[in-house]
Amino acid sequence: MFLAVSAACILFSGCAGNKDGSQASPSPEVSGGEAGEFVLSLPFDPADPLNPLTGTNRINLTLGPLLYEGFFQLDRSFSPVPLLCESYTTLDNITFRFTLRTGVTFSGGSLLTAADAVYSLEQARTSSLYSERLSKVQSVKAEGELTVIVTLNTADSAFPVLLDIPIIQNGTAGSSAPPGTGPYVLSSGDGESLVLRSDWWQGLPMPFDRIGLVEVRGSDLLIQDLGSNLIQLVSTDLTGTDAPMFSGNYDVTEYPTTILQYIGFNAEVSSVFSNAAVRRAFGLGIDRDFIVTGLLSGHAQASALPVNPASPLYDSTLAEKYSYSEEAMFSALAEAGYTDSDEDGVLDANSGGREAAISATLLVNSESSFKVSMAEHIAASFSQYGIAIEVKKLAWEDYLTALEKGDFDLYLGEVKLTTDFNLTSLAATGGALNYGKFSDTKLDGLFASLAAAPYQNRGTIAAALYSTFCQQAPFIPICFKNQSMLTREGAYSGLEPTQQNVFYNLSAWTQGTSS
Repeated sequence: MFLAVSAACILFSGCAGNKDGSQASPSPEVSGGEAGEFVLSLPFDPADPLNPLTGTNRINLTLGPLLYEGFFQLDRSFSPVPLLCESYTTLDNITFRFTLRTGVTFSGGSLLTAADAVYSLEQARTSSLYSERLSKVQSVKAEGELTVIVTLNTADSAFPVLLDIPIIQNGTAGSSAPPGTGPYVLSSGDGESLVLRSDWWQGLPMPFDRIGLVEVRGSDLLIQDLGSNLIQLVSTDLTGTDAPMFSGNYDVTEYPTTILQYIGFNAEVSSVFSNAAVRRAFGLGIDRDFIVTGLLSGHAQASALPVNPASPLYDSTLAEKYSYSEEAMFSALAEAGYTDSDEDGVLDANSGGREAAISATLLVNSESSFKVSMAEHIAASFSQYGIAIEVKKLAWEDYLTALEKGDFDLYLGEVKLTTDFNLTSLAATGGALNYGKFSDTKLDGLFASLAAAPYQNRGTIAAALYSTFCQQAPFIPICFKNQSMLTREGAYSGLEPTQQNVFYNLSAWTQGTSS
């Protein structure tokens, strides 16, 4: 397909050449398909480590699943699939006993033990990448050679969903590329590459015996490198930022994420948005399908619920009930005391000489043209109903300051939720991202009930939670963004990228003929 791509959107970010600002020299060109040449080459930044626990370079972290594995991996529905963990038990969702697989070896040949897993999780607890998801962990300890016991400070039945954290060999956190249990190992023979391990415990046939690593020459050249076949794959956020546009013929494989875009409210008593019916009406008045197709070019999934439609927790019947509907919107507004007495489709202006029944300011980060377009569309949509919304565009630091001070009526927000779709930071009383000071004891109780419920019963509790959420509308979900994997047209099939691993189920890839 023909695709215009923003080079600055590349998820492999942190790739502006050498640290001194100069451009790195490219590795010798490697094209797919010729005898003796690599059939897959990927961007790599040798100036930064490949360490999956301490590294921060997104290019190198994206390579991580080829080298490292976790207790579990998450499929495209965000459900945990056992990997290094053979099984686990818990009686109270506080203490978890994980049993590791036998016979798993690191790339250096050492057997995986509980001590390695404990060491890795302890390192991850202080890592900027994983500290948030492990914030409930009270202790981690080994019991024998293959049992790991993790104790939390509060119940959380979905804790295993968070354990796709890479496991490295005990004592190697200071290494730039510590030994892992994944299918490939870093080799520096004839230029750096990833070489398939003959002793990989899974033993699955892989499509590539070697994967070439091409030294990054700058983010603005990644698309050119893809177009010239110097590299064969990039992962990108096609709605991320403004940037010069490049075009080419690529296959695009979309994959779901936990990145939620939403409308937040100032819910304090003095605000019109302290009324749940008004907040709910705003959710009913947003045409999410148009935003996704018309403004985001389909690179997102519309959702009236705060969970990705790909998740088994998503309730399509409930989502439909709270999706775009003018009739339902006016009904909710009438419940709040705002009426359209002459039935002309426009709310009656408030007594007191106001020109609009409801007036509000909507904050948006000015650095994203996509977000600005969304905010302006939402404002224009509500203006036809007699609701005046002024869009206030602020640079990131000013935007964040306004949120922290509560200096807003509405704001267009974006947050990357953890893969268990935990909402407490956004909607629980006192949540770190609950800028609008929303509070509801019933919803707080349902958050606690969901965490304490047996994992197999989460669906029932989640249904009750999402129903209460939609009634109270602490914020309004708009969509969950997709990420996109670009590959040379016709080069590969069978791709199943996930948010955590763009090489998910790599053994099922088959090669086509690259154009």
